[in-house]
Amino acid sequence: MNIEFKNPDVQYPIDIENGCLQTLRAVVSDYSKILVISDSNVAPLYLEGVLGQLPPSAHSFVIEAGESSKSLENATKIWELMSREEFSRSDLLIALGGGVIGDLTGYVASCYMRGIDFVQIPTTLLSMVDSSIGGKTAVNTAFAKNQIGAFHHPEHVLIDPDFLKTLSPVEFLSGLTEVIKMAAIWDAEFFEKLKTYENVNDLQNNIAEVITRACEIKKEVVESDPMDEGLRLILNFGHTFGHAIESYSGLGVVPHGIAVAKGMYWLTANTESLGLTKPGTTEQLVNVLNKFGIDYTLGDYDLTAIEHKIALDKKRRSQIIKLVILNDIGDSKILPVDIAQISTYLKRP
Repeated sequence: MNIEFKNPDVQYPIDIENGCLQTLRAVVSDYSKILVISDSNVAPLYLEGVLGQLPPSAHSFVIEAGESSKSLENATKIWELMSREEFSRSDLLIALGGGVIGDLTGYVASCYMRGIDFVQIPTTLLSMVDSSIGGKTAVNTAFAKNQIGAFHHPEHVLIDPDFLKTLSPVEFLSGLTEVIKMAAIWDAEFFEKLKTYENVNDLQNNIAEVITRACEIKKEVVESDPMDEGLRLILNFGHTFGHAIESYSGLGVVPHGIAVAKGMYWLTANTESLGLTKPGTTEQLVNVLNKFGIDYTLGDYDLTAIEHKIALDKKRRSQIIKLVILNDIGDSKILPVDIAQISTYLKRP
């Protein structure tokens, strides 16, 4: 399956097919210098195979797996390697890994000589359906996740579902949460389709179809708002609370998708109780999360600390934070909230 991402400034293909990684040699044929960036989990499994499709002169850089590695320190190490090897603006980076690798590689590419090309090869379900598409790149700071970043689109995205065979169950469910989010904010028919799968195994047997529809939704939303100034904000459903949970717990302690599941549940339960969301929506959401064994339960959080983390969210403008809420399944909207009133939406369900 081939999806074409298009907006006025950029166009690139998104290939979704078992074995599509075999086309990599043709994708990179016009580049003389290539650097593959991966992590300590993915590299032992797939780096050799990727390098085998590249010229012998290709370089690789492997970081420790984990959210804490998405840092300015690692970005600087990669820039220094590229400088030593005399990479120019006509050369290429390849991101081989999940969202951490994709975000880090994209950010490095966006800054080096004010921007060079990169290719996304996502290896997790989360990165396949979300972070590899749309051009958002970033690194974390000690204060917040994705606090320093830039918009920089890849030249090509190669999504090979075969990579998911080595994904841990919790990482698969983390990615599946983003799929459920896409359906909940945009496509009630897709949400109903997800409900027809008997269990995780049944869904996995149809994973290429699931990935394709999730990517189509991401593409449709981003193409209409490439710079994240309006409609694209709906992709953050569950993320404002989810990112706060991640930061509060310590980056990497709660997987991103699981934190988003908690955020979707927490916010929707509150907006439904406030009469902003159709009655029964939270139950529908919970039923799907339960069906696939996704943990949406809330910990014993210090709500004052969570409020502080939310105040650091990059979507905040002055004293206003924009929450994404559901009117109903498949129908979402952006709700501006005064940061001083955020506690209204943080009541425990």
